[in-house]
Amino acid sequence: MRTITQALQIGAGPITISTPFDAAKDGEQKDTKKTTPDTQDRINPEELELTYRTNPAVFNGINKIVQLAMSANVELRANDSKVKKYFEDMLTNLGYSDSGSDLTWDELLENIFRHSCIYGKSFIENIMNKKGNRIVDWDTVDPKKIDYAKNSIKKIAFDQYGRNVGYVQSLPMDQKVDKQKFKVPEEVSLPTNGIYLPRENLAQIKMFKVGDGLYPIGLVEPLYRQSLWKLNVEQAMANSIWRIGFPTTVAKVGDVNHEPTPQQVQNILQKIKENKFNTEMAIPYYYDLSFLESKMDMNKIVANLTYFGNEEVAGMGVPKTIVTGEGQTSRSTLGTQSSLLNLTMKDIMDNVVTQIRKYMFAPVCRLEGFKEIPSLTYDLVSTDELNAKARRLLQYYKSGLFHDDVEMIQKKISEIEGFK
Repeated sequence: MRTITQALQIGAGPITISTPFDAAKDGEQKDTKKTTPDTQDRINPEELELTYRTNPAVFNGINKIVQLAMSANVELRANDSKVKKYFEDMLTNLGYSDSGSDLTWDELLENIFRHSCIYGKSFIENIMNKKGNRIVDWDTVDPKKIDYAKNSIKKIAFDQYGRNVGYVQSLPMDQKVDKQKFKVPEEVSLPTNGIYLPRENLAQIKMFKVGDGLYPIGLVEPLYRQSLWKLNVEQAMANSIWRIGFPTTVAKVGDVNHEPTPQQVQNILQKIKENKFNTEMAIPYYYDLSFLESKMDMNKIVANLTYFGNEEVAGMGVPKTIVTGEGQTSRSTLGTQSSLLNLTMKDIMDNVVTQIRKYMFAPVCRLEGFKEIPSLTYDLVSTDELNAKARRLLQYYKSGLFHDDVEMIQKKISEIEGFK
């Protein structure tokens, strides 16, 4: 049986399996090192974005995930009131500074979710004050233009702790960067259109990590090939439908008594081209016109489109009824799908808010001298859960658990339901 690599015709030669450590000698163990992964089988970010922009199912599925994420009640929490007040003010004022980014906190958060779903990663720039000792704003950076800083042999430059030393933002090829704002490490080799950015200046939010986690995976890449194949089938189907309305006309010129000349053939060909939308045309009796009709089985095409469409939906982890609006589901099935969607959303939300705390909030706290790093919590509740919660509260009341004391009822409900 072929491997995935062989099936996709990626690379050549034997497949080897490597382990983090060589065979131990008397308890000896080598230190592991991160290395630049082979990315020749990875999909170009431009292609990922194009899939999102041109595939309706992918576009709608990712938008639904982003909408669900943004509809969650996200709350900033910190035990230190000073820390909480500082970050509340910072998030509230984002986008309203005369010299900073135009993105508000909600717009920034929405971009993080959308970019992470499309590209597998989102880059946030830490905008510093003039002295360079405080982070005063954040802004998103196009993931298509950012890559790790690399050496002269195109390998990622790491520091002694195995962390990348920085990033490179690529400008259009016709733009040359004459002067760098930040000092470029000796081991880094920059292209003429590249801007070096230290690691501390960018926060990278990653979706799904594999291997060393250097190049994460989003939701579009696993279904890219299915999307491409479906596009080819759709084009074939569109051409077939077009041929039904505009079949190819075939003209036979001449008979036993009329030997056709090249000029006659050209004349009837020109006449056919000019007669696409006319309802009448006169030709000699020894001209025979017929049509080549498409014999493609439309049912097979539809079946293939359905298959590739199901693969796309499976890759995004969003129920088909939500992505395409197709299919009939019972209430119990819809409830199961809603629960599974919630698991997908919880995984995405947990991943994003954890990394926001680590790569965006923590640097601010370090520069401000705060001892505590605030966290983001969210309440991702579906309609079915809200209905179930309402029924539970009604049962609590009917069972006599609550008395007429309003404050006591509020306190009891908060304890049972986990309200803060």
